[in-house]
Amino acid sequence: MGQTQQLLAQHAVRPVHGPGKLATSPLAGKLIDEKGIALTPTHAVKNRRRHRYYVSRPLLTEGARAIVEGGWRLPARETEQSVAAAAACILEDKTALVTAIQEKGIEADRIVSILEQASAWAVKLSSSAYAEALASLVDRVDLRESGFKLSVRVPISQVNSKDTLKLEKQFPVRMKKRGVELKLVIGNQPSSGAKVDLVLLKTIDQTH
Repeated sequence: MGQTQQLLAQHAVRPVHGPGKLATSPLAGKLIDEKGIALTPTHAVKNRRRHRYYVSRPLLTEGARAIVEGGWRLPARETEQSVAAAAACILEDKTALVTAIQEKGIEADRIVSILEQASAWAVKLSSSAYAEALASLVDRVDLRESGFKLSVRVPISQVNSKDTLKLEKQFPVRMKKRGVELKLVIGNQPSSGAKVDLVLLKTIDQTH
């Protein structure tokens, strides 16, 4: 196993509910609303199907008043896939990576290795194992109606798990009203040509 594969394996998220199962909410505690409060993972059963969401805590605890004031209610799977795509775009930006490496004062002879590791994480974020990569890499996602700031921390050491490279990027959104919810759509066209489309639903007066 090469150095990059070893590093990814060391920082992989271990199953929490038995062999072969990943964490069910990899963005738990990482989606932060305007008030600085982390969204809460929850679910609803419709037509015998389980649908996962990330929801502003007041919508779960304060009832009608919170619904009138509005809050975030994000479909979990779509949000996770979109954040994974956005994180992959960050890791594919070699110019930003090299700048962050230089600002951190990392030795020049480690640059190629770190770029390879970032590329391997980007591939994983684009695969069926994206949830595991999200849980390992995403530091926080600060949500705003105008967009969100995604912060990731890339592990760069095999011996020190706290040795990470922090990268951040702001993603703007456009807003469209859909029934009682606002549809926030992100269209980003990075240099690689890969397109990121993020759809977030923000409740504005009542929940379904």
